[in-house]
Amino acid sequence: MGSLRDLNQAVKLAPKSPIALTYRGDALREKGDLDAALRDYSEAAHIAPDFAAAYTGRGLTLEKKGDAAKAKQDFEKAASLSPDVGATLAKPAIEQAKKRLTALAAEEKQRHADAAAKAAPPPPPKPVEEAPIDPGKRVALVIGNSAYREVTPLPNPKRDAQAMEEAFHKLGFATVIAAYDTTRKDLIAALRRFQEKLDQADWGVIYYAGHGIEVAGQNYLIPIDAKLSTDTDAEDEAVSLQRLQRAMMSAKHLKLSVVFLDACRDNVFTNRMRRTLAYSRSVERGLAPIEPDQGSMIVYATRDGQTAEDGAGQHSPFTQALLNNILTPRFEVNRMCRRVRREVMDMTGQKQEPMCLSALPDEDLYFAVK
Repeated sequence: MGSLRDLNQAVKLAPKSPIALTYRGDALREKGDLDAALRDYSEAAHIAPDFAAAYTGRGLTLEKKGDAAKAKQDFEKAASLSPDVGATLAKPAIEQAKKRLTALAAEEKQRHADAAAKAAPPPPPKPVEEAPIDPGKRVALVIGNSAYREVTPLPNPKRDAQAMEEAFHKLGFATVIAAYDTTRKDLIAALRRFQEKLDQADWGVIYYAGHGIEVAGQNYLIPIDAKLSTDTDAEDEAVSLQRLQRAMMSAKHLKLSVVFLDACRDNVFTNRMRRTLAYSRSVERGLAPIEPDQGSMIVYATRDGQTAEDGAGQHSPFTQALLNNILTPRFEVNRMCRRVRREVMDMTGQKQEPMCLSALPDEDLYFAVK
């Protein structure tokens, strides 16, 4: 490229030469005379519409003036032309136009990203990490009786208990003793194994699913081999709720004990049971409320004197609601029981209302701590 004076002379001698006009446009652009450069490039493009160098030069000049949109149009035009027209200038001009198109696309993408970041709401503050909770050593006894020998088997208790056993493992219980379809001997043996573990535990939890009855104000869990020909047979053939409570009361360091009783189903033993205790309540109407000891909770599948549904699905309504909530992190125990109550009532059309009797310490307690 010659000096601007030489280029002026070249254009004077050949005013219709797109090459001379483009060269002078380049010199004017470098000098900073952008408007004059644009006139030369535009004249060159008018004289030779297929001359790529004129469009590239004009695009570079428009970029300097801050008009990226029009510059992009000129670069696209230059990139679309044949490199054979004015080959000496066309080929490098086309390559330069393509590079500028790539650069402009990247810049536009970055502008959109910056605008989106600016328009986006600020990220929410990071939650303050809650202090870790040590629930201590926890042990559970899970009993599920379905295969009753003297009456029609219950479909769900074994499945309910298996699901609760899995839930206790997920909750990090140190020991989970599970026994299914237990005879009286089996149930007592499982209770004794549980009682041995309680001496080293902070929490003791019992879950029972199966038949249960009340006789003379005492609640009994019914093993699968019970016959219960008379109401007094309950003492010999079943296991009293008091027996479970005594097991946990005897533990040396136990801070909390919880009993879940999904055992208020219709008592099918009633029709065959001979009554000898005139003062016993109707055994067909569920379990009686038992006052919990200090530091303990008893959760019944339904209110005293009522019966609970075994459930048409995989689980009873009570156990299903319990499974829905017991794994929720930091769900305080009393609040969890209220939620279970509401869900069971919703599932049963208000026919079944769980009952929670509690004498827990004045502190927040959680099954799931994280």
